[in-house]
Amino acid sequence: MTRYIRTDEDGRITEVRAEQPDGDDWIEISELAYLSDAAPDGHKAIRYYKPEAAEPEDGWGIESETIGKVFVDA
Repeated sequence: MTRYIRTDEDGRITEVRAEQPDGDDWIEISELAYLSDAAPDGHKAIRYYKPEAAEPEDGWGIESETIGKVFVDA
């Protein structure tokens, strides 16, 4: 099972789709667990496509090979 993502210039994931969209600006992702909005209590997750993102100073809150998440206060 895969998903398709679109990102901002900084690598932040802005859209996720289950069906393959038209256009060549979508990235295919198979690491679905890292695409969830899950975050620790009182926080929200911001998801990034790592090949297009700079690693945060404090590192990733959680990461896979291609997806990085940071957690910020909700």
